[in-house]
This record gives sequence, C-alpha cells and structure tokens, in this order.
Amino acid sequence: MDEKVSIIIPVYNVEEYIDRCLQSVVNQTYTNIEILIMEAKSEDNSLAKVKKWENQDDRIIVVSRKDKGLADARNYAMNMSVGKYIIFLDSDDWIDINFVEKTMEIAMSDSQIDIVMADAKKYIYDTVVDNIGPEWTKIIYQNEKDKKQLLCFGSNFIWGKLFRRNLFEKNNIIQPILPFEDLAVYPVLISAANKIAMCHTTYAHYQADRENSLSSHRNTYKDLPKVYEYAKKKLKEIGKYSTYKEAFKLSMYIHFRIICLHCIGVENYTQLEKSSPFIAKFMNDNFSDLQKSSYIIYGGFALKWMVNEVCNGIEAIEEHITFTTIIAQMSRPDCAIKMYHCNSFREECINKDINGFLLNYKLKKNLPILFVDFMHECTDILYDGNENYISCSEAFVECGCKEGYESSSYFDYRKITWQSDEYWDLWKTKCIKFINKIERLQIKTVFLVKNKYAQFFKKNENKYSYVYEIEKKNALLDKMYDFFEKNCSMSTVCSLDGNLQYTEMVGRPYSSKPEYMNISFYRKGAVEIQSQLYSDYLK
Repeated sequence: MDEKVSIIIPVYNVEEYIDRCLQSVVNQTYTNIEILIMEAKSEDNSLAKVKKWENQDDRIIVVSRKDKGLADARNYAMNMSVGKYIIFLDSDDWIDINFVEKTMEIAMSDSQIDIVMADAKKYIYDTVVDNIGPEWTKIIYQNEKDKKQLLCFGSNFIWGKLFRRNLFEKNNIIQPILPFEDLAVYPVLISAANKIAMCHTTYAHYQADRENSLSSHRNTYKDLPKVYEYAKKKLKEIGKYSTYKEAFKLSMYIHFRIICLHCIGVENYTQLEKSSPFIAKFMNDNFSDLQKSSYIIYGGFALKWMVNEVCNGIEAIEEHITFTTIIAQMSRPDCAIKMYHCNSFREECINKDINGFLLNYKLKKNLPILFVDFMHECTDILYDGNENYISCSEAFVECGCKEGYESSSYFDYRKITWQSDEYWDLWKTKCIKFINKIERLQIKTVFLVKNKYAQFFKKNENKYSYVYEIEKKNALLDKMYDFFEKNCSMSTVCSLDGNLQYTEMVGRPYSSKPEYMNISFYRKGAVEIQSQLYSDYLK
C-alpha cells in the first residue's frame, strides 16, 4: 500500500487555524503524501506560517497566488498534483493522524472503490455538536438505489473524503468558480463512481463557527440556480442525468432549502416571494411538486426531532401531541378539569390528555401528513370507572397546585398498569378508534415510525440498570406497532436502525434517558422518513 496521496489545502486568512490543520497532516501515519497549499495572498500572517511549514517538511509545496476562490485553488492544485488519490481539506479543519492510512486501506482493498467517505465531527468553538457519518451503516454503496440515497441524504461536501484521481479525470470534472462548489460537483462524483465506501475508524474535524468562511456569507444563496444548472449540465455530459434525474432534483431541493435557511432564516424563507422573488421563482419552477404542506406528530420527542430534520422548520408542525396515550385521547369528552405545570407546553399536553383532544380534533389545513410512534404509550392509566382515563405521564406526575387548578394528587382513580392484560385489551380497542378517527379526518399519509427505548448509554458500553423494564417496554411497543400496521391500511412503516439505538449526549442538551437517542440515530431516522416521503424520486 504505497500509492501517493495528494492533500490539497486552500489557505486564505486562517492564521488562527492553519498550524492545527498542518500539524494533523504532517503527522499522518501514512507518509507517502504530498501536501499542496494554495495560499491566496492572505492579509494576515497565513503565508509566513505555511512557508515555515514548507521549510520544515519537503512534502509540502506552497503556491502563493491571487486565485478566484476555493474552487480555483483546488483546480490549480489538481493540475500540479501527482497522487493517484486526492484529499481536499479546508485550512480551518483537521484530520486524525491515521486518516490517510485508514481510508487508503479501504481504497486499496478494491480497485472499483472511487470514493472513501470518513466520518466527521462538527465543532462550535471547542465543543462537538454533531457526528456526521455513523448513520451510514452499510460499508459499500454501488447500485443505483444506494447511490441515490447518498446523493439525496449524504454529506454533500467533498473535503474530508478520499477520491481516486481517475474519477475526476475520466469524467472531466472541474470545480466551478461558484459559491457552494461542493454541491455543484457532489452529484456528479456520486453518480459517476463505481463504488463508494464508508470508513468509520477515523475522523475529519470541521470547524463550523469561523465568521470569514465562505459558507457564512449571507448573499451567496443567490447563486444557487447557477449551481443547479452546472450540475445538471455535467450529469448530462457524463450520461448519468436520465438515470439520476429525479434523485438529483430531490437532492438539490433538500440542500437548497438548508442553504437558504442558513442565509436568510425561516421567516424570510417562508415569505420567499417577498424576500427574494428571483429565488422564489426558481424554486417554484423547479421544485413545486416536492413542497409539502403541514405535519401532525403523535408521539415522543425523538419523533419530533426526526421530523424537524425533515421539514427544517419550513413546513408547519400543526400539532405535536405528546405526554399522552391513545387510551386517554380516544376516551374522554370535554371536561372542566384544569392542570397546572410550570412548563406551558407540558401543561398544554396534560390538558389535551385529560380532555381527549384527538377525539374532537378537526384539521386546520387540508390533508396533512401524520407521523406516529408509541413511545409514551408504556404509561400507567388512571380510570374513574366512568370511561374517563388520564395518562400518568412524566408531565402529569410533575403537576403542582395553583389556585383554580388541580394537581396530580387530586385524582383518586383506579390505576391500570401498562404491563397488565387489561391495559393491552383496552389499548387495542382505543387504537381501532384512533385509526377510524384518522380515516374520518382524511389524512393522506400516515408514517408509523418504530421508535423504541435504548438499552445502552454510549454504543455497546454502559447498559441501563433497569434494562429489564426497558426490554418489557420494547416488547410491548413491538406488539403495538404490529397491531397498528395490520389495522391501518394507509400506514407507511419506517423501521429504524437497531445498531444506532443507544443514548449519547453529543449535540443533545437534554438527558441520558433511554428514550433520547444519539444524533446519528435521529439523522438516519430522518433519512428513512424522507426516503418514504419522496419514494417516487428514489426509484
């Protein structure tokens, strides 16, 4: 394994970060590398720093020229590089010292592998806020269906990946001098590659908070139509457009929305006709069939986080019905009991539970999409003997007293435990009533998302002390999901990856409870939902 690897690093005004970047590169355990630094006449001390590194390591070549941006610098370096494999690295980022070794091990194992995608950690200041990549648990992606998934939902940057040089050369791929140049070439690279491999044993590290980075410039979104046209034209040139047309369209729609939100915010995006008529026309002309209306969520917060990943705050979440059970929702008529909670959202949820909110619910908008999980169904029920049920949810138990309100201790009702046969029989009856309600509302799509409880805190490490109870809850959830799936003809099932079903605090400022998974689990769940939601574009 002795093929040369060219590592290309554009540099401009990064004196604060460049030493960390280059330290990580020169210390690579795989030593047959050339390091091409494209310095763009920085206004700070960057040039002096990279020249110092060049004097210390003869594998480093510094070119100082006034270029036309990131793409121009990369293209120039590509033309002078000699490596059979290429890695693009941004100058404010860094890689693990075994990054080249681990990615090359995979690349050299199969001559058909054209791209190796390593995992990445995203940082705000010194804090890891995201792990990008572990959700792609399959190792090799090579058929059209696999590549369409990566095209639409994969990490669409080209830094921190290992590319076979020939992939660029045989397809004449030159990065356009545009903002979001990665997005312009990513669809071309994915569709043209023979095989794409995942590497989960090393990391690239991404600094997301640098103010002067190109991605922080707010007006760059106005060039998105040029990015779209470049990628479309290039796909046609290499003969891949007809095969990937619909997936390419979906990919551009998903990523363009994210970019617009980053540049102008949710409020301006939802009023795009006013804030940016040109972009509004472009989006309507090219993506009108992909735009959804509104969502209803019945289930836990894990489900809401996944749906938030899907809608990006653009489509309205009309209702999030949580801290409740189908038994309570399908049983109680309106009543005068009011509960107090110091958290206004939890108070609203409790009172929806007590008053059987769904039983009398009417749609505010036509034909929304309903997302369902049963994470809060494994909850004891209070029963007054007169068809009135209250869920003993976490929020309900927390209720306190306030003048004019009741506390949870007010209710002297019989308790039906979630583990009892009585509960299961009652739940099945109310679930049929729930399904009938969905049909009467004429909801066009129901996604059953099979969330369950984690048994581990951190992957395969610390098992929860009450894992026996978790296993019993998960067994009941399996029964509930099977029952709903068999009886709700309009449901689309989203099964989730058990290999990612563990709790981790990275990027989640909540708690380590087993109902809260790691961020890779949520992202892969969102990918599964989107794959079902836009299935016609991924065929």
